[in-house]
Amino acid sequence: MSDRSPHGRRLAPTRRTLLAGASLTLAALAGCLGDDKGDATPNDRDDEENVTQENDEDCTLETRTETELVVDGEALLEGGDEVTREFTAEDGDTVHVDVSASDRQKIRLEIDAPDGETVYSDEGGSFETRQTFETGGSGTVRVTNLGERTEPERDELANDRMTVPAGKMLAPQFDLEAGETLEYRVRTVDGARPTLRIESADGAVLRDHAVASVIDDAFTAEEGGQYYVYVENTASITSGVWDYTFARVIDVPLPTTASLTAEREYETEVEVCE
Repeated sequence: MSDRSPHGRRLAPTRRTLLAGASLTLAALAGCLGDDKGDATPNDRDDEENVTQENDEDCTLETRTETELVVDGEALLEGGDEVTREFTAEDGDTVHVDVSASDRQKIRLEIDAPDGETVYSDEGGSFETRQTFETGGSGTVRVTNLGERTEPERDELANDRMTVPAGKMLAPQFDLEAGETLEYRVRTVDGARPTLRIESADGAVLRDHAVASVIDDAFTAEEGGQYYVYVENTASITSGVWDYTFARVIDVPLPTTASLTAEREYETEVEVCE
C-alpha cells in the first residue's frame, strides 16, 4: 500500500503501523535470547557439575610415620682412635642407630642426646639400638676402637756374632715400655757356653738362665724403664763364640673400619581427600 496521498504527498504513519513494528522488534529480541541459551555445550554442563563435586569432597588430616637418613658413612680407626658423627632430631623423634666394626675388633658406641646427656654406652663388635628424644637439637654418635685384637710388631735391636773371653760378658741395656716384650736368643758357635741374666734398674733379677748351648726366651716388662741383660762367659780359660739376637715386640691394635648409619623416624600430618 502506498504511503502517499492521491495528491502525491507522504502520509504520516498510523497507530496500527507503529504497534506492528514494535511487536516485530520484541519477537526478534526474544529469538536471539533463546538461541544463546540453546548454544550451551555438554562440556560446559560437566564443568559446572565437577565444581559442585569438588566442593562436596571430604578432606581429613592423617598422621603418617616418615624416615630420614641422618648419618651414613664409614671411618678407619687405628687403636684408640674415635670418630664422632652428629645428627639432628626434633622433639619426640626416634633415631635408629646401626654400627659395626670390621676384623672382629672390639669397639665402644656412645650416643649423646641433643641435651648433652649420654643415653647409650656399650662395648662389642656391632650394635643396633633406637633412642627417642624428648628435646630436639643436635645429638652425637661416637665410636672408639678399643684395640683388644692385636698383632705383634717386631723391631730388631741387635743381631751379631762375638767372641767373649773367659770371665767376660756382654751387657746390653734396653728401654722398654710397660707391656713391651724383649725377645732374646744366644747360640754357641764355638768354645765356652754362656749364661744370661736380666735385671731391672733397681737391681732385681727378672730372668736367670744357667749355662746352655742355646738360650732362647722372651721377657715382658710389667712397667716402663731400663733393663739390663748380662750374657756371661763363666769359663776359666776358654773363650766363647756366640751368635746373639735381641728384638723388641709390641702388640699393635688392629685397625678397624666402623660403619655407621642413623635414621630419624618422625610423624607428619598429610591431608587426605575422598
